[in-house]
Amino acid sequence: MSAQDFSDWSAWKCATWFPSGIGSASPPPPATRTCDTIYASYKTGKQPTAQDYSDFAAWGCAKWFPSGIGAPVQRTCDTIYASFKAGNAPTAQDNQDWVAWKCSSYAWFSDYPAGATPPPPPATRTCDTIYASYKAGNTPSAQDKQDFAAWSCATWFKDYPTGSGAPPPPPPPPPAASGDTAYSVVAGGRSGTATTTRYWDCCKPSCGWSSNTGLGVGARSCSKSGVTLSSPNIRNGCGGGGENGPEDGNAYTCIDNQPWAVNDGLAFGFAAAPFADSEDCCACYELTFTDGPASGKKLVVQKINTGGDLSHNQFDLQIPGGGLGIFDGCSAQFGVDANTWGQRYGGVSSADGCGVLPAQLQNGCRFRFGWFKGANNPGASFRRVTCPRALVAKSACSR
Repeated sequence: MSAQDFSDWSAWKCATWFPSGIGSASPPPPATRTCDTIYASYKTGKQPTAQDYSDFAAWGCAKWFPSGIGAPVQRTCDTIYASFKAGNAPTAQDNQDWVAWKCSSYAWFSDYPAGATPPPPPATRTCDTIYASYKAGNTPSAQDKQDFAAWSCATWFKDYPTGSGAPPPPPPPPPAASGDTAYSVVAGGRSGTATTTRYWDCCKPSCGWSSNTGLGVGARSCSKSGVTLSSPNIRNGCGGGGENGPEDGNAYTCIDNQPWAVNDGLAFGFAAAPFADSEDCCACYELTFTDGPASGKKLVVQKINTGGDLSHNQFDLQIPGGGLGIFDGCSAQFGVDANTWGQRYGGVSSADGCGVLPAQLQNGCRFRFGWFKGANNPGASFRRVTCPRALVAKSACSR
């Protein structure tokens, strides 16, 4: 009897019909891989390998073994963990997938060997991470103290220790010099009752084109990194024609267009409004909020954009994390998926939610939950005012 005879006798289970057998043979050499050997291995209870599945399909083995060899086991956190619990040492691929799929975030895998995976990358430093580290019992480092003060974190985390943890927080950032906050009512200027909304889409504002303002200049726009652009004719990062600029070639909202508090009752910022650009670009308005938690507070805004979806006397306040609205220039400017920054209309719902934004925008986002007291689109009265020098210093235009 040949080795093939013994191999086929076994693979075809001939002893089922011929129990007396065909004698014995010395251990055969390793069998050549065939449909028969793959199927025979599967029938012994072994889990087919990826190569088994590949060859079984490529060789058309199902013609002879229509019942197949089962379905491939999909790799998941569960299968990696099950293999480990069965006594198998984790492979490099196991470790890589375990980290990529964040398997350790599930409590029921807590005994997976800690040494099997590299430590996760460090979290982005924000006010939230500094505060969380302190609340976990860690002594603030010198860098923690420096960043906590520089980022005005005490605005949101008032129980952070000023003696042992961080230096006393600085006051809200005032305009650069005395008198920069001064403004006056424009006699005969536009006034009335307004509605407010909020947005931050990172797009170049419509008043950024000098041809739209009728002033010979446009409101400042910036490159991808936030550097002021020298030409008002560089194309909008949200689409359209224009000149090619530096970096990625596009113009975006300048990062310093975020609102800021002058004092507890007054703040400055920028907005979109439905008034014609040619008549109103770079004009300033004093909004006095008439309802909600911010009632009585005043926000002086400069109109640098015109929203095509705005209604009569609607001011769309530029607040990071306030919602992208119609357009999204933020994903391109910051290289992220800005659709994760809360709701498309309305944005994040809490100060904690501001932590998903780039660090450069987080203070402006938290303005809504600090000075603005979480107000949600409050009503307001408005009147035209002269533009404070503090706003003009940022926009480089005034009407």
